[in-house]
Amino acid sequence: MHSDPLDDLFANIAPDSPLAEEMEALLVDGLAVDPAVLDAATDAVIGRGRPRKPSWFAWGGVGLLAAATLGMVTWNLELRQSDPPSEDAGLAPHATVADAADEPPVSVEQVEAVAAALGEGDFGVGLLLFNQLLERGDLSEKQLRRLTISMHNAAKKADPEQQILMMEQTVGGYEAWIASFPESPRAADMNYAFAELLYKTQRYDEAFDHFMTVATKHPDSKHASVCAQSAVFTAENIIRLKEADGSWDGSEAPGLNRSETQLVAAIDAAVAAQPDGPTARDLQYKGAYTLYQSGEHADARERFEAVIDLDPASPTAVQAANLIADSFATSEDWAALEATALRFYEDDQLGDDAFEASMFNIAGRAAMKQLMDAALSSDEAADEWLGLLEQYGDINGARDLTVDALRAAGRESEADELGD
Repeated sequence: MHSDPLDDLFANIAPDSPLAEEMEALLVDGLAVDPAVLDAATDAVIGRGRPRKPSWFAWGGVGLLAAATLGMVTWNLELRQSDPPSEDAGLAPHATVADAADEPPVSVEQVEAVAAALGEGDFGVGLLLFNQLLERGDLSEKQLRRLTISMHNAAKKADPEQQILMMEQTVGGYEAWIASFPESPRAADMNYAFAELLYKTQRYDEAFDHFMTVATKHPDSKHASVCAQSAVFTAENIIRLKEADGSWDGSEAPGLNRSETQLVAAIDAAVAAQPDGPTARDLQYKGAYTLYQSGEHADARERFEAVIDLDPASPTAVQAANLIADSFATSEDWAALEATALRFYEDDQLGDDAFEASMFNIAGRAAMKQLMDAALSSDEAADEWLGLLEQYGDINGARDLTVDALRAAGRESEADELGD
């Protein structure tokens, strides 16, 4: 007599895999199955029922979860509890998951049995029991947290093949906990742990979301700062991966794309968590530069100004000032460029002599651009050129242009004097 679901389950487990040994152990250590099903399962495990199939670790979790869901695997309470309840107490020794609605609440002993199995390296047993309890859906906050953290810790110790399966199963535990207890005092701890697990399994977008949950919804948590920093790192990693695989669409079109928006949001959270921290200036610059590359120059300038205010003597502040000036030049806002360059030139804390000379020159060229674009009479233009020459000196051919303006206004004597 064979059971198709269990045949499928065991046929997908390679006979020499660790899970095959664990499944054999289940028959005597912690679980019991129907005798008729036991024969089919045993045949499959030792290779007589079906041919061996590849990738046991990838399919094993699916089979195990299906077995737990269908209720074919049952607790052996006599082996798993130090003081098992008697049948008189109303709980049969082998109550199935299918009858979970009729069972009493999950006991501390049942949860600790899973934790013990995982802690002792009995991963097959622990995984099966974990999924069985998770499927019941009547766990308390503490029980579900205990199970999930136990599975997560065990996954860290498992060999690479088992680890993949166990981490994926742990995801289900975190998702169930977060969905059921979002307002728990332990929400920051669980979101942080879940984010690290998701990052480890390369589910970066999801990891980012949970890092940000801690940083923004639990700003007073002990994890808030590290989660904000981790969100920055994760967002940068997402961008690097997209650049590597050719799917990156940033800096090509105006406005922030999704990944850039994530990065800027993470930077804001990190700066908010430690506004006076050692990385605040560099983070502000990173956010400003992201906006600058995306054409969001107004927002970028505001952030670059914050970088300058934090440490005007730093090379980062000088670079921020140069990019502010460049943003005005890009938009051909010559008046704003002149005013800004003069302000930077006059700031004694900002930059060295070479920087001051550069800003003064930029201001002069911006003034020339404004004068060239202005609609003035010939006399007005000649007077403006004389004023520019007096303020900025002979930059970029200013003297020759002033002479030309004077001659155009019929002021030959002034032109001759200046030309000499």
